[in-house]
Amino acid sequence: MLLFHIIEKKDDNVDLLVRIGCQPPKDDRLCDHFFDFIILKEMVEELKVNRRPNVDLAIETENRMMRRAKVVVSTLNYCGSARMNRFKSKTAFLIIDEGKFFLNIFMFNSSLFNVCFLASQSLEADLLLPLRFKCDRIMLVGDPKQLAPCVLSKAGKKFGLSQSLYARLYSIFQENQQGPVSMLNTQYRMHPEICEFASEHFYYGRLSSDRQILDRLVNFPLKPLYVYNVTETSHAVDSDCSSFNDKEVKLIRYFCEKLINYLVTKEPGDVNAARNIRQRIAIITPYKAQMRRLKQCLPSDIDLMTGDSAQGKEKDIVIVSCVRSGGSDIGFLTDKRRMNVMLTRPKNGLYIFGNMTQLAEVDENWRAFLEHAQKKKCISDVNSISFDLPYC
Repeated sequence: MLLFHIIEKKDDNVDLLVRIGCQPPKDDRLCDHFFDFIILKEMVEELKVNRRPNVDLAIETENRMMRRAKVVVSTLNYCGSARMNRFKSKTAFLIIDEGKFFLNIFMFNSSLFNVCFLASQSLEADLLLPLRFKCDRIMLVGDPKQLAPCVLSKAGKKFGLSQSLYARLYSIFQENQQGPVSMLNTQYRMHPEICEFASEHFYYGRLSSDRQILDRLVNFPLKPLYVYNVTETSHAVDSDCSSFNDKEVKLIRYFCEKLINYLVTKEPGDVNAARNIRQRIAIITPYKAQMRRLKQCLPSDIDLMTGDSAQGKEKDIVIVSCVRSGGSDIGFLTDKRRMNVMLTRPKNGLYIFGNMTQLAEVDENWRAFLEHAQKKKCISDVNSISFDLPYC
């Protein structure tokens, strides 16, 4: 959106962004740019001036609006549609950006260059679709320390179809310690105290925080990072072989109620304060069974996410439910990249519930995180519903 606003300032007479696809975009800021809506609006205006029926009006309007577009947004699969054929002969600035369930294609019309930006989670086979637009240059944008593409097919994995082009080229350049690899090392999301562990453990201490983050969070009344070590508990498995932990559910419900009530007191006079605060909260857990149990006891406007669905998202406050407790198998929690995703979604506050003692005994990454929390004195044992919020 920032790039869109920059381009918009250069030419106010051009419809800069249109979203082409079968469904309107979920982002409200893009709804006015949904291509079919724009076409209908233009047709209505045309019919007001010229009331004579014209069977070609829709096609003519679509062609005219397409010529005026500076930015075209589409899903990855939609790039193969006949509707997109007209771009095969155009020079374009093409960006593929990761969406929740698909990849978005951004094409910036330009007469100077033809560049393709590809997101890290796009599979090599999928990239054949947008590459039909004959891009002269390719730039890969992504994070190799976070989740890779998800391929369920065993045959697909066997024959290498689960690999992204990003991963292939990144491994080659890293192995040779040369080539066009640049790290964007300044983050603008997380409180520096949340970012610190991720920077040290996942990014070799190279990730820094923009100074404006602290200015934005100066009035946040809680510690930005706190860990509740739930040692006297055990997880179970439901009929779908997904893990859950009822004690963590109860502790998180209590925490959310106390958190919301406390933050409401910081916004006196705002009748919508409670709802607004709930909408700023997300709970991340690696297991769908745990997510289902949390859904039953929490307000619907608190976001519930699995570790995988949380990639690419952010919330002011994130609560992590680790679930696993007991035994030497900690399941999804052994995945370092999934751990990185869960710990780097919040902007203001990150609060973790789990048996850190047991996780640290089993996995070196959680051992490092436990040592970090102990060093920062932001951890306490909690085994009953009678604990305080992490007040500053």
